[in-house]
Amino acid sequence: STQFVSQLAQLSQVEQAVQTNSNLESLKTTAGSISGLVSLGLVGRTGTVASDKMGLANGSAPTSYKLSSDPSSVSATITDGSGNVIKTLTGLPTSGGVNTPLSWDGTDDNGQKVAGGTYHVAINAKDASGQTVSYSTYPTTTVSKVDFSATGDTVELANGDQVPVSQIVPIP
Repeated sequence: STQFVSQLAQLSQVEQAVQTNSNLESLKTTAGSISGLVSLGLVGRTGTVASDKMGLANGSAPTSYKLSSDPSSVSATITDGSGNVIKTLTGLPTSGGVNTPLSWDGTDDNGQKVAGGTYHVAINAKDASGQTVSYSTYPTTTVSKVDFSATGDTVELANGDQVPVSQIVPIP
């Protein structure tokens, strides 16, 4: 009788474990649905993501950069999709560790307005000894589409990037 009671207790524990797994699967599905609804709410909104691609529209390409340390000089090179240099910006602020706005008015080096679209930006920052200072650029862009997958939601941005939702910084 002692063995019988012990076996009943073990079967009860197995049954509880199976029910717990079932409840966890249900919670996982619910959390995924909630995440998807939140992601759908991002479509049409603007956000910032680490990327070298910035979208020019109406003479504006909102972007910022963050330097890893204080350099002695900073410039930016803006190129088109083919790698052609469109504009070189010199004398940029040299504050390391802070997000610094990058102002580009949508003109080329000759002062001519360029067509709206996706452009690339590269920061050239050097310290006093001529060593390159690392950086990140953060364009502000619009979320145009959400893709759902088993590995997590991703968003397609107006600048052409496709990133996980978690990589978008502030959404106003």
